Parts: sequence; C-alpha cells; structure tokens
Amino acid sequence: MTVNAATLGGSAPPLQGGIVAVAPCTLPHFAARALDAFLQHAVCKVPSPNPSYRENRMHRVVLVLAAGLLASCRDAMQPTAPASVAVGSAASIPYTFVDLGTLGGYTAAAAISDLDQVAGTGWTAAGTQHAFLWEAGVLQDLGTLGGAVSLANGINASGQVVGRSSTAGGEIHAFRWTDGTMEDIGPNFGVGAVFINAQGQVAWTVPVAGGAHAMLWDAGTIVDLGTLGGAYSFATALNDRGQVVGSGRTAGGVDHAFFWSNGVMQDLGTLGGSFSGAVAISANGQVTGMAYYSDREAHAFLWDGHMTDLGALHDFAASWGVAVNARGDVIGQSSPSADNPEHSRPFLWRRGVLSALREPAPYAPDLSVNAVNNSGHVVGNYVRHFPSNAQVAVVWQDSVMWELGQSSTATAINQQGDVVGSANGRAALWRRTDSPATAALVATSR
Repeated sequence: MTVNAATLGGSAPPLQGGIVAVAPCTLPHFAARALDAFLQHAVCKVPSPNPSYRENRMHRVVLVLAAGLLASCRDAMQPTAPASVAVGSAASIPYTFVDLGTLGGYTAAAAISDLDQVAGTGWTAAGTQHAFLWEAGVLQDLGTLGGAVSLANGINASGQVVGRSSTAGGEIHAFRWTDGTMEDIGPNFGVGAVFINAQGQVAWTVPVAGGAHAMLWDAGTIVDLGTLGGAYSFATALNDRGQVVGSGRTAGGVDHAFFWSNGVMQDLGTLGGSFSGAVAISANGQVTGMAYYSDREAHAFLWDGHMTDLGALHDFAASWGVAVNARGDVIGQSSPSADNPEHSRPFLWRRGVLSALREPAPYAPDLSVNAVNNSGHVVGNYVRHFPSNAQVAVVWQDSVMWELGQSSTATAINQQGDVVGSANGRAALWRRTDSPATAALVATSR
C-alpha cells in the first residue's frame, strides 16, 4: 500500500512529492559495523604497538557512535516539522513511499532483495524483538530459535532470511529462515552479523576454544575458514561466488584483512602500517575496507589481486571503505584523522578518482553512506539540526541528491534502486518509480 498523509490520519509530516516518512531509532550501517568491530576487539584484547593509544582511539569511536544513536532515538520520539525542499526538486523525486507495517512496536528494515522482499527487525506487542520478512504487502513475524529475541540482517532473492536469535538455553545462534522454518546454523560470536548469498550459503563468526573463527555454511556442511595464524578471524561479507572477506589475527598478533576462496585464506596485507580490515566484497571478488599506511592513520583500499590506496578527501588524513559494487565503485567516509570519525564526509571512488558526495544545505556534520548498487546509486543519512533535530535518509545518483524525508533512515538499496530503512518507528520502503523492473514488480503484486 502506498502511504500518504491522509492514510496516516495526518499524524506524520508531509514530505516532498506527497511522500510521508517518519522517525527511526536505528544504528547506521557503518556505525553498527564499527561498534561490532570494537566489541570484538575489546573481547579479544587486541594487542598493538601502542595499546594505550589504540584503546583510547576505539573508546572515542564508540562514544561518538553511541552519542549519535542516542540522539537519533531521542529525535524519533519528538514531533517533527515539515521537510524542507530537497536538493532534487520535489516534483523530480522518483520514489513512492510504502509503509511496511509493524509487529506491535517499532520496526526497521535492514535488507532488500531484487524482488523487493524485505528483512528486518521489529518490537512485538510483548516487548521483545523479532526478525521479520515483508513480501507483497504482508509483514511476517519469523519467530525465534526458542528464546525471546531474533534479529534479521540479510535476505536473498529466494526469500531466505539470515540473522541472529536467542535459543531456549539463552545462547545467541545464527539462523537461516526458509519457507516458514527457522534453521539453527550454530553459535554466533558476540554481535557479529550473518551473511547470505544467492545460493543460500551463509557466512558468520563462531566462538571456538581460545578465540573465534569465520565459518561458511553450505547445504548443512560447515567449513571452518581458519585464521591468518592467530586465534581469531571475523567474517564481514560474502558474495555469490562463495568468497568471504573479513579480518584475521596473524601469528604476530596483529589484525589483517583476509580474502577466502575455495579453501584458501589469503592475507591482504596493509598499506604500510600494521593493521587492516575488510568490510565488503563485490560480485566480482573486489574487496574494500581500511588499512593503516602509518602507525596512526589509515586509508580506504580496493583490493583486486593487489591493494590500491584510495586516498582521502581534501586535506583529510584518513578514510575507510564501506561498500563496493560490481563495477568497482567504492563508497566510504573520509575524516581529518582516524580517531575523529564524527567529522567524516562521504565519498565515491570511481575509476581512480575520489570525489566528495554532494552535501545538503545547510551544512550537515553527520553525513554518512551505507550502501551502493551496481548502477552507482548510493544511500545514506544525515542529521539535520535546524529547524529541529531529525535524521534524514538520502539517495545520491551522479551529481543529484534526493532527501527521502525528515526523520527517516536508509540502510540498503537493491539493483532496481528501491531503498529500505525506517520512518517514524516503522519499517519503510521507497520504490523507485522510474525503474522498469520496479514497475513490473508492482504490476505483478496487484
């Protein structure tokens, strides 16, 4: 169902082009990854050449991310004013807003397939969090593995959903949900995400004696991906070739990015410093993440058989990759230094050129990117501080930036350009109206 202000009884603020959107309380994708990494490193007590410096840096990163999360949660509970005119004119915004519904409380979408199936998490009327699947207008509670809580973070075109769930015994396990059945894949390490590809293979991180290992589940068979010589490895992404990337502890006690394919885990090295980590992999096996080029500073990289330093914006010293698409476009953030993520700006790296993405006016200090599709369309968010505090979802296409409405977040985008996230505490879908594939999907669902 397409939602407008009248449908919601006028309770939500009208946005450009008649779209209605709302206020979320979700952690941006990159912030979640950084927080995951910090928690994993804190548990593992990562050694470093300068432990005090690195520990203080990571605490600073987490405090910044936590402050942003608390601010967005606070803003979600406050009334919002009508949105201002977007960078793209109101008449030209090529999106229709769809309210995905609720399980009884707040809901937020985390992933979308190319068939417009959406996975996410919502609060139930009983006050617990459950994973959900939205398909063809129906929001389905996926239940749990016997415990009280489940969270979904991935979906493929077959409608298979992956995430984490508590068990009857109180442990956190990874799951794969298929056609009404939630399958227990095995124990999950900390808050690490779970990943699925088109073939239904699942990658995640499992606690083992003395550490944690990245794993690949394939038709019931579990493959231990090993480490780079140390006690830990963490999976952060999986592509349709069954290739996995992440970070692993070396025999020397430092963390390096890894690329795993066909039974072999490859150390991707660094840009000259001690540490690196991979966060995303394309359909073609290209990898992005962050690698230190000195003891204190790091740059985003693109690995395609060798590691390319992507540099940083303006006079900034630091950058990190967030996502990479099939044509090798990399999106990420750049900041004055690695320990100042709160002052970062988003970038797009394409064919050797690093460019700043367009910024909203007035200046938005909290602008971040979350995902990119193979057409180069990028989604992200920023916090508007005037006339009132509210998070705003945005889409970039070439030199144009569209705002999807005040008090909204965008977390994922599919190949048709359809975007999901949350709005006013409800999971949201913004359908691209000028996509032939989307038009066919809408016609089929009627």
